[in-house]
Amino acid sequence: MMKKLIIAGGSGFLGSILINHFQNQFEEIVLLSQKQKAPSHNVRTVLWDAKNVTG
Repeated sequence: MMKKLIIAGGSGFLGSILINHFQNQFEEIVLLSQKQKAPSHNVRTVLWDAKNVTG
């Protein structure tokens, strides 16, 4: 089973810190964010406005 972490509001200051801290501990990190973040090897962004999810 794949270890996955989902972070709501992941493109902000705290989200960036959480990504750096957990990046090597999870196979995939999914950011729920209003802004697209540049992808890295195990981080992807799902556009989210607290009402709708796109992507």
